[in-house]
Amino acid sequence: MALINDSLEEQANGLLRSCLQNYHALYGMGSMTISIYDTAWISMISKRTGDHQQWLFPESFHFILNHQDPSGGWCTELTEIDGILSTMAALLALRKHIESPLQLEKKTIDDASGKIPQAISFLQKTLHKWDVPGTNHVGFELLVPAMLEMLDQEGISFDFAGRRQLLQVRDEKLAKFKIEMLYSKIPNPAIHSLEAFIGKLDFDRMCHHKSFGSMMASPASTAAFLMQASKWDDESEAYIRHVLSAAEDGTRGGVPSAFPTSLFELTWVVTNLYQNGFSAASLDAASLSKIRDILQESFNANKGLIGFAPSLPSDADDTAKGIVALDMLGSGVSCERIIEVFEDAGHFKTYAFERNPSLTTNCNVLNALLHDRENMRHRASQIEKVVRFLCGYWCSNNGEILDKWVRFDMPSQTIRPTP
Repeated sequence: MALINDSLEEQANGLLRSCLQNYHALYGMGSMTISIYDTAWISMISKRTGDHQQWLFPESFHFILNHQDPSGGWCTELTEIDGILSTMAALLALRKHIESPLQLEKKTIDDASGKIPQAISFLQKTLHKWDVPGTNHVGFELLVPAMLEMLDQEGISFDFAGRRQLLQVRDEKLAKFKIEMLYSKIPNPAIHSLEAFIGKLDFDRMCHHKSFGSMMASPASTAAFLMQASKWDDESEAYIRHVLSAAEDGTRGGVPSAFPTSLFELTWVVTNLYQNGFSAASLDAASLSKIRDILQESFNANKGLIGFAPSLPSDADDTAKGIVALDMLGSGVSCERIIEVFEDAGHFKTYAFERNPSLTTNCNVLNALLHDRENMRHRASQIEKVVRFLCGYWCSNNGEILDKWVRFDMPSQTIRPTP
């Protein structure tokens, strides 16, 4: 057991209180970093006020203008696919604002015009060397082709060696479901990326999927809905305004790729603290009690499952992490539902229509199975299945972690059950 000094206790309790102080009754909370991709989509929302059409969030467009990298791209310090998607979205936003300046000053438009050649040059170089088969990023096979089509319509085309492979991966993904499925009452992960279906989807038939005004807590998807629906949605506008207001100081105009992420953040905070030497005796009891109530309420509302925020579709990853967190907080939750909904032939899937299995999701499911103490003796087949999957994955990749949810070496705590 690690020794925790008073200073660390104060910081840990300050973290817990900060999470709860920022917890909004309707929108929850979130502290993910700013996403240029989503910010670019927010910047492209316009609204008619009286006799005038105006850009609704010009501060988001200025954020894009102020954050181009010296290379000409955006987010180039992250993964290759992040740089590609962010730069595509930013380039599209530049073109849209130049075509229709609306209330923007000439100086701003001139600034935007000067950034386009560098952005195009960056994308040409990056797409040329892009390893499409080696890319493991959620939704890239739908988003990149859609962005290419939108840029084509703006007169900006890119031809690169991997384009045929990319379209093949997209077609394989689309073969698993029909767009009509998005109109049903059953949530689909693709709702998080509705911008990929502009021109193919009737957005007027998507209103029933709103949660606190958002499309699956995605600013980009919500922006697409606002832009494409025939009737303006005040609830969605209010959601985006709240996300903008919740951004950290110094990021005015920027938004994250998901908001809220309440359950995701609360479960990771609790489990990381407990797995690193903190205990109920050293942590603020009122904060732990409030977090337990939030998690328990979400599990009860969704019949034993949770997503990354209340009222959002459930997934195996957040459910597993929630089970572990609640066990640490003294409230056991059975793994029965996670087995019922997410168990597959050789592993546990994160969500329906998943293109490839996730290593980290299965690590978290294994941890949850081991924390379901009352029923663990009945879970031998599931535990064995996950262990075989993890060992097979590890051996086949020579110990290298390649996961769509993780971009760095996986911490040992991910697969270390807590006694």
